[in-house]
Amino acid sequence: MEAMDKPSTHHRTWQDAHVSIDDATITLRTMNGREFELASDQAPSISLMELGKGIISYIQSHSPQDADHIPHAKDDRAYNFSVCIDDAAPLPWEDSPMIFVDFSNVYKCDIEFAVRSPREIPRKLLAGKLATLLEEYGFNFNTESENAARVDVRKSHDPGLYVWSIEAAIPPSTTIAQICAIRRELNYNSFFFSQSFTDPRMVYELVRTGGIGRLIGMAENEWLEVKSAPYEMKRDKQWQSELSEDVARFANSEYGGILIIGIRSEKREGRDVLKKLTPLPIDGRRVDRYHQSIDSHLHPPVDRLRIESVPYEDGEVVYILVPPQPEERKPFLVQGAFIDGRYQQGVISIVRRRGEHSIPVTAREIHAMLAAGRALLRREANPYREQ
Repeated sequence: MEAMDKPSTHHRTWQDAHVSIDDATITLRTMNGREFELASDQAPSISLMELGKGIISYIQSHSPQDADHIPHAKDDRAYNFSVCIDDAAPLPWEDSPMIFVDFSNVYKCDIEFAVRSPREIPRKLLAGKLATLLEEYGFNFNTESENAARVDVRKSHDPGLYVWSIEAAIPPSTTIAQICAIRRELNYNSFFFSQSFTDPRMVYELVRTGGIGRLIGMAENEWLEVKSAPYEMKRDKQWQSELSEDVARFANSEYGGILIIGIRSEKREGRDVLKKLTPLPIDGRRVDRYHQSIDSHLHPPVDRLRIESVPYEDGEVVYILVPPQPEERKPFLVQGAFIDGRYQQGVISIVRRRGEHSIPVTAREIHAMLAAGRALLRREANPYREQ
């Protein structure tokens, strides 16, 4: 399938296809009853599985001569059709972006779309970064598999732009809106791609691919923090509280962040600079304990949180990636805190990060958040009040 151009319409006539999904009906365009087109803003909340089942019912009712060869939606037998999704929210450098979805059954969907960059980027470096993002959303990007997603490099017809075609398996529970959001996030990451370590995802990629030593000499900042020793060296409640607060600081920030446990820093001209790798003793249960501690102390749950470890010399380094969180999910609250050396279960704290330092959220700011939320609820309950 070609992700750069729409399917040819030569000698074909487009017609409306009214597809029923639950109690609603959406109108797609089709040329031959097997290739469909849909605008992303028509039905953003439906999943690919729901869309696939609706299209199967449409095919069965409009192609009675093929009914014996088309499986029912509940069957696992193979059938094939495709949907072109026109993204109604293009980025500034895009013109009519499209996403192609191939259905072999409602439990398996293959997706293809394009990402762009104003300059050529090493293919493996770009593929690694995009694969990480795709994996976070549940895509299959296993390069050892025959059905793996792959990145192919080819030039765009637009002067000065390079185009990469992304192909991947996608969970059928993914909604149309989520697909478009993923496509835009990947395009932002490729268009503003940088080989310098200017964002937490780049550092994450470097660490997980074995290049952690290149971080030495870099300074901590608003999205990077390091620890030389594991949290669990302290008392249970103390380390669990501190870990949750460190993750909450990044979750409440604008850019998210990455926390690396296994690097020592030192003060240089007022800044904490990464000095030396201090790998932790290998512990097969550490990552699970960190997950459990964060889950029990931090509310709401952090979206797409990743806690992983990488071997280094005779030990391991643990790293925690906190992607940027939607504003409507903030603030992230930490249940419990140490006050005057004692753990207080009933205390709820809100922390955030500014530069290299952590700062509390003030009572005035908390009140402003609550007031804004109440005002929004009043407007939604009384939409015509101010008219």
